[in-house]
Parts: sequence; C-alpha cells; structure tokens
Amino acid sequence: MIDDPFKEYITQTEPDKRYKGYAWSTAIGLQAVDGLTPSETLYKTAVDNIEGNITLEDAENRIESYYAAKPAKADDNRFAESAFGRKEQAEKPIFAY
Repeated sequence: MIDDPFKEYITQTEPDKRYKGYAWSTAIGLQAVDGLTPSETLYKTAVDNIEGNITLEDAENRIESYYAAKPAKADDNRFAESAFGRKEQAEKPIFAY
C-alpha cells in the first residue's frame, strides 16, 4: 500500500487544503474498503487539486480521460474513481460534488 500522501494536508492549518486532503483521503479509503486499488493517476490528480494546481472539474476531466484511454475489458468489473467515493461503471464515470 502507498503511504498516505494526504496525511500532511489533513494536519495543515490551511483550511482549504485540510478539507480537500480529508475529502480525497476519505474517497480513496472507501475504494480500499471496496477492494479497489486507486491508480497513480488518481493520487497525482488528488495532490494537484489539493495544491490548487487544478480545479475539481479539472480533476474530474483528468480521471475521465484516464478511463477513456484505458477502457474496461468485457470481464472487468471495476468501478470508476470518484472524488467523493461514489461508485459508477467505468464506461462513463459520473462524479458527485
């Protein structure tokens, strides 16, 4: 398992980074509970969003592009990654805000 890259953000005193770090950490934790392994793309996207380099909408587009470039196999029962833990089929991910 990857070390929690969000730990430093959750302990930040800057409220926006703390909130975003907590939200991303929770979403990724929910995926682990479901037996899913988040991609490196999701981790990088999450950190970019927390740092303010991209908006949540940009994060959504990046993740959708990732799945569009890497379509699910016929026997693949994976779910798309969501910023807030909502599970959707990988063919067309929908994100909850």
